Amino acid sequence: MSYLAALKRHNWTRRWRGEVQYGLRLGNRGRNGCCVPLLTPTERFLIRDWFLEFGVEKDSSSSFWWTEEKFAYETEIEGSTDTFYHAGVEFTLSKDAYNKIFN
Repeated sequence: MSYLAALKRHNWTRRWRGEVQYGLRLGNRGRNGCCVPLLTPTERFLIRDWFLEFGVEKDSSSSFWWTEEKFAYETEIEGSTDTFYHAGVEFTLSKDAYNKIFN
């Protein structure tokens, strides 16, 4: 999976976390385990470079920022001893950054 190709699509979710933000979770889930493709140093560089083309900086204090954070959690399957595992990387964009990139 190419994280960068997925980030370039318009399927970001609008949400409210004290302010309007946009998020995108990329990962996998699986019964009794899951495998998540690594975000390689090269791909991290390409993602950072793509955002910088629009003047959007990682973890910036300006209104044009983006973040990345790993996530992992599990859910029990009702009536079964199996567990679903969910893991991946969540990207978040400020409202201003989203509008500059996609509008």
